[in-house]
Amino acid sequence: ALSLTAVVTAALAAYFAITADAKLDASKLINYGQTINIYDDEGQKIESSSVEGNRSSVKISDLSEETKNAFIASEDRKFYSHNGLNYGRMVKALFKNIASFSFKEGASTISQQLIKNTHLSNDKTLKRKLKEIRLTKQLERAYSKDEILEMYLNTIYFGHSCYGLQSAARFYFDTDAEDLSLEQVAALVGLLTSPNNYSPFKNAERCLERRNIVLKSMLECNFIDKKQYEHAIEQPLGAVAWRSASGRTDYINAALDEL
Repeated sequence: ALSLTAVVTAALAAYFAITADAKLDASKLINYGQTINIYDDEGQKIESSSVEGNRSSVKISDLSEETKNAFIASEDRKFYSHNGLNYGRMVKALFKNIASFSFKEGASTISQQLIKNTHLSNDKTLKRKLKEIRLTKQLERAYSKDEILEMYLNTIYFGHSCYGLQSAARFYFDTDAEDLSLEQVAALVGLLTSPNNYSPFKNAERCLERRNIVLKSMLECNFIDKKQYEHAIEQPLGAVAWRSASGRTDYINAALDEL
């Protein structure tokens, strides 16, 4: 018992030492005024893209319950009941990572994803993960669940230089986020795993499969009934013809997608 106490104490001490500089920055959660500059191999600037220009914020109160529930069913089913961390999923991911000698499994909640997207890099290291955990706890103490969900929806990336749900709704379906249909929002949620691979303009079949997986998740969570589910999976994707943003070349679009 004494040795176990010593191990726990040492682990806690290491956690607080590693995460001592992890401070929540409220401005990062809502600041879209950033500019991306792209240079060629000789250092000449060939493109300047305002991130702000590709974002349009939405208010959570304007969105339908179906829209909010689509993200919750797919990304974080216990969002409204946990304190920012899903310990069950974390333990399961830990065992899978130990078995594979990697950090492939994430188990991130919506709150953790918001922190990762706004405060941290994508490095799969223990140090970054510990900072993510501490910042997530700070986030949950400072904001309500609806505020966190709203910031998340305004910062996630949907591919094709679309940041935030409103930009994605406009780009993929030529509509506003508040007017998205059930099948449309399910398609957008399906992009999050890999926007480049599931784009309806690059691989419509895979996009359709992902959309239907999201719809199945909503059915499992009782967010929609069987009749709604069966009707939605029969609908075509309905994505509008891809409009290349501001005349950019395919290479520039690919660079922005990778970024």
